[in-house]
Amino acid sequence: HPHSDQSGKLFICHNGVIENYNVLKDQLVKEGHTFKSQTDTEVLAHLIGKHYDAAGGEPSKGRLIEALRTALKQVVGTYGIVMMHKDLPDVLVGARRGSPLVLGIGKGENFFASDVSAIVAHTRDVIYLNDYDVVTLRRDGFDVKSLEGGSAQVHVSRVDFTEAEAERGDFPHYMLKEIYEQPTSLRNALRGRL
Repeated sequence: HPHSDQSGKLFICHNGVIENYNVLKDQLVKEGHTFKSQTDTEVLAHLIGKHYDAAGGEPSKGRLIEALRTALKQVVGTYGIVMMHKDLPDVLVGARRGSPLVLGIGKGENFFASDVSAIVAHTRDVIYLNDYDVVTLRRDGFDVKSLEGGSAQVHVSRVDFTEAEAERGDFPHYMLKEIYEQPTSLRNALRGRL
């Protein structure tokens, strides 16, 4: 990560599995796309980039979001995606379905992460995104919409642990710490959903 699209201007990071990536890749290859890897993430980058380029016109966040929405409607699988386009350097776009994606709200800065421990040093105010949320993130603000373009339900939560508590603690390595933290991580992932 990151992977880029055919133009080399759109970049994405992705957690999850795109189950139908082979079918999508075959179609993209027929359309002239070339790939540098065998990953489902690169196929997703090419698919989003294809829709962005097909829309034409001036670079805009609306065009970028619409390309993402169109591509995600073709995807079968799970994703926590963050993407950016070289022509829109002050905008990040994220989307979630099945894989965690957290929005951190700071003062004059905002963050995407797959887990709050990655951003707790910078902010303790977070939004645990829901499936099918699409977020436009800027330094000074953010917008959360549904995949279909309508409004999305968001709730700002206050993280109740500190940066020091997110560190390794008394565990000899992070893997063991993560194993013991699984019940808490599961509770955090499901918070507000059940």
